[in-house]
Amino acid sequence: MAENEILIVGAGPVGLTAAIELNRRGQAVRIVDRDPEPTSESRAIAIHPRTLDLLEAAGVTERLIGAGVRVKGVRVVAEGHLRATLDLTQIPHRFNFLLSLPQDRTERILLDALGERGVAVEQGTELTSLEPAADGATIALAGRGGEGRERFAWAIAHLPMYCYCFAMPF
Repeated sequence: MAENEILIVGAGPVGLTAAIELNRRGQAVRIVDRDPEPTSESRAIAIHPRTLDLLEAAGVTERLIGAGVRVKGVRVVAEGHLRATLDLTQIPHRFNFLLSLPQDRTERILLDALGERGVAVEQGTELTSLEPAADGATIALAGRGGEGRERFAWAIAHLPMYCYCFAMPF
């Protein structure tokens, strides 16, 4: 186990962002995802201004803005009638818009940024068990190279089998 090595389980936008930010701050990270390849689906279509703030220091924000569409207003129509309008340019923020960008393109940009930092996602690798201890955790991972148990100082994961999310020192 690398000292203070952090395991991140899941390579969606949240896991990729966590990996980029932790690595940018000098932490050793390892990121795994059970899917054999990045998603080609879009489960999200917008990036919020605060997220653009967060990713700016890592050099990702301009890439996202360059690939996306700035949504400056929203009109809600129901049953053929205009029910509401929202002028996003009135948000008191320098990014006073929602950035429309399909999730798969967002993930591709984040994957590229993470790769530039020397970190690759281990696709097709799944967390199968976790045994916490006072000084870390033993985590079983199964993937293309087989199954193994490894020690980590920290883990960030959404574990439906335990019905909670955690990021904890063990």
